[in-house]
Amino acid sequence: MFVSIKSWNAYYKHLTKTVGRAKAGWMAAARRFKTPSIPKWVKSHGTGEGSYRDNSNNRIFPWVMIENRVPYMKRHDNDLRIVKKAMQAQVSNLKKRTEKAMEWSAKKARLKGN
Repeated sequence: MFVSIKSWNAYYKHLTKTVGRAKAGWMAAARRFKTPSIPKWVKSHGTGEGSYRDNSNNRIFPWVMIENRVPYMKRHDNDLRIVKKAMQAQVSNLKKRTEKAMEWSAKKARLKGN
């Protein structure tokens, strides 16, 4: 299949806008949790279609709720894989942080590994 450069550029622009808007739905939470960098093509869509609630300071039942209200996210997230990638990254980060906390605690308690 062959397409003209003009058609390809139009499609690419549409795709960037669609994915940028979809990712911008997570931006309110990303800013709250101090995500280091958000690309300009995502920032340009603002934070209006996303929200978060943070109850992580609750010692008994901590939780965080993040909502993306971009209309086509539910239909197309399997294609975009934004949520899956974000969850995988968070699980990985949580494992690393837990391991470091355990190492620090063991050092502080002067425990030695096997």
